[in-house]
Amino acid sequence: MPQLDKVTWFSQIFWFLVVFLSFYFVMLFCVLPTVAASLKLRAKKLGKLSAVRNTFSSDKQGQIYKQMVHNSLFVFPTHVLTVKQEIDIFVLKLSVFLKDNLNFKKVVKDSSRLLFLVRFMQEEIKKNA
Repeated sequence: MPQLDKVTWFSQIFWFLVVFLSFYFVMLFCVLPTVAASLKLRAKKLGKLSAVRNTFSSDKQGQIYKQMVHNSLFVFPTHVLTVKQEIDIFVLKLSVFLKDNLNFKKVVKDSSRLLFLVRFMQEEIKKNA
């Protein structure tokens, strides 16, 4: 039986040690220093961020910062939705106006009528604002 032959044990053990030790030293001298450096850098960044967070939470700037975070998370998205709804309403009114105007191509060709159309759009924007 070849698996029990004592002559092949030495070559199997030798190649196992060569592969294992080479893998071990590659990990020890190449991979682990880069991982350790990135972990140290991450720890430094987190330390700085926590220091900044602690200074913000204790003074007037902290209140401003908290208000800015609250606005960015809760107030501004609802404001954006409101503005989007107003824009949609304006576009709908403009499309109705353009559909009602059968001679729109003539209006666009005539510069004075084009100016009227621009003024009309500006007035609609002011009304919706």
